[in-house]
Amino acid sequence: GSIKIKNEFSMRSILGISDLAHAVKSVLVECPEIGIYNVASESATIGEIGHRIADVLGVPVNFAPSDGTYNFQVSTRKLEKYTSWRSTETIESLVADLRVGLAK
Repeated sequence: GSIKIKNEFSMRSILGISDLAHAVKSVLVECPEIGIYNVASESATIGEIGHRIADVLGVPVNFAPSDGTYNFQVSTRKLEKYTSWRSTETIESLVADLRVGLAK
């Protein structure tokens, strides 16, 4: 197999389930008022994400023409300001966890 990358310079945010669970717990326990908080494990370009996934899987990268998609990146600054939450997951750890789960 291979990783096909399209719109390689567009930004995306990735969120792992463990980071999400810890973020929710942090807001519920540490914040006096419930609010709206962005949460992401990591943000990177689609190209960087694709290359990092390919490195973990040991597969080549192929490119498709860009179709002018949008950027979507969230900031976790507010969450980090009001809670002790910090991301513990990376693209590499998420892919590794998926591989383990799929092997079961």
